[in-house]
Amino acid sequence: MKRFMRSGLAALLMLGALACEEKTDRTDTGGVQLRVTDITGFPTTVSVNRPTTPGGTVLNCSTRTQSQCFVVVDSVTLSSIVISGQTLSDISTVQIKSYEVTYSRRQPGTRTPPRLVRGLGSVVSPNGTVAFTNLPLLGPEQLLSVPLADLLIENGSFDTETRGTIVTLDLQVSFFGEFLNGRAIRSEPIGFTLSLVP
Repeated sequence: MKRFMRSGLAALLMLGALACEEKTDRTDTGGVQLRVTDITGFPTTVSVNRPTTPGGTVLNCSTRTQSQCFVVVDSVTLSSIVISGQTLSDISTVQIKSYEVTYSRRQPGTRTPPRLVRGLGSVVSPNGTVAFTNLPLLGPEQLLSVPLADLLIENGSFDTETRGTIVTLDLQVSFFGEFLNGRAIRSEPIGFTLSLVP
């Protein structure tokens, strides 16, 4: 009798686990993915001593004016693309909350700037787009940290780790958002290469 009860209990637990798994499989995913579909005005080489805005305004990037130091891309278009075969629902609209830029070195050298994370506040519908203008890729925290701060004239204009005068970085940019039900979504990362000089 005990063996029969144990077998019955095990069968019920297995059935319950399968039911939970099946319910999870049917959870609404929103039916979309985020992807960067257009970029304009991406700089390939930037002087850390004289970065410019997209309009060509020269900024003095010294430790005295650190809040003014940014390297920006003119425009980035983010698209909400409907996944083939997915059913859209009323939660398929995405609120874009933030973006992140991470850095890795292209040439010898191990030091990289700290990652950049900035908040955003836009909404994109399924099959819709949203454009961000003058989007910072590097800010004061990155430009005034090693190895980029080494390239400032006041610090000697060379990377003290490699003794070189060019720091080439690979940048990865990702956007983060939420569906209306609170479920998180992240864009496919997009990469850039940027050389920084004195």
